[in-house]
Amino acid sequence: MSARSVGVDPGLGRLSLPADHVAPARIPTEAELHQFVAEPESRRHHVWIAVVLACLLLGGGLFGSQLAAASVAKRNSERSQQALELSAVEIASKLRLSLQRQEDLAISAAAFFLARPFASNDQFR
Repeated sequence: MSARSVGVDPGLGRLSLPADHVAPARIPTEAELHQFVAEPESRRHHVWIAVVLACLLLGGGLFGSQLAAASVAKRNSERSQQALELSAVEIASKLRLSLQRQEDLAISAAAFFLARPFASNDQFR
């Protein structure tokens, strides 16, 4: 027999294989099979953790944006209130000035007519 042929080794009593022969894949043990079955469950667990973390991140973002929006709204409200107060003060000041001018005009007209009760239009102008 040649070295490439399959046969029994006369010295050992075992089957000898050719040198270029590839050994068949070994059969996985029960623990290895269980590991492959448990692996998708582990991946599913990681996916759920990622989903929970994403939801927490989203919730935190929503909460933060709500706080920021409330802060901006409060600041805008305070500025609006200040602007309203300033415009009310300005209107009151202008009204007071207008009333003073009208009073001055009435006093001037009364003084003019007391001094000249029968004044003509030309004299009044």
